[in-house]
Amino acid sequence: MDKLEAAAAIRKLAKQYEPMVVAAELLEKSGSFDQAVKEAKASLEDIQKKRAAADGALKALEAKREQGVRDAQDVVDRAKQLADEVGRDAQETAATEISEAQEKAKLIVEKARADGNALVATAQREANTANATAVIARQDAKAVQASIVTARDDLARIISETNRAKEKLREFMQA
Repeated sequence: MDKLEAAAAIRKLAKQYEPMVVAAELLEKSGSFDQAVKEAKASLEDIQKKRAAADGALKALEAKREQGVRDAQDVVDRAKQLADEVGRDAQETAATEISEAQEKAKLIVEKARADGNALVATAQREANTANATAVIARQDAKAVQASIVTARDDLARIISETNRAKEKLREFMQA
């Protein structure tokens, strides 16, 4: 075989192997594709697991939020109940204190009224005593006036008699 024949034979063989090279490349690509599919499936499974975990965490958080809302509502309801109880207690206490204050005021008014009545009675007795004393004083004043009039008359009579006696004594002394 000469060189030309050998070159032709090689070309012929190369042409025969050409589909095999394409097939080999396809097999390599197919293997890479299968590997890519496997990796994509694994990645998808991992993503689905992570999503399921995230969904579970989200549901847990939602449940906690709902429980927190219920707990907060319970606290608000209890606070309202306590406020109502405190309000009722305050009203009862205020009513009791008002009642006690009214009772004390009533006692103070009654005592003041009794003290006032006693003062009025004492003043009335003292006024009656003063009136009686005034009547007696008027009577005494009339008696003193009468005594003064009598004493004046007696004094005038005594002075007159003394003057007469002096006159008589003068006459006697001159005679």
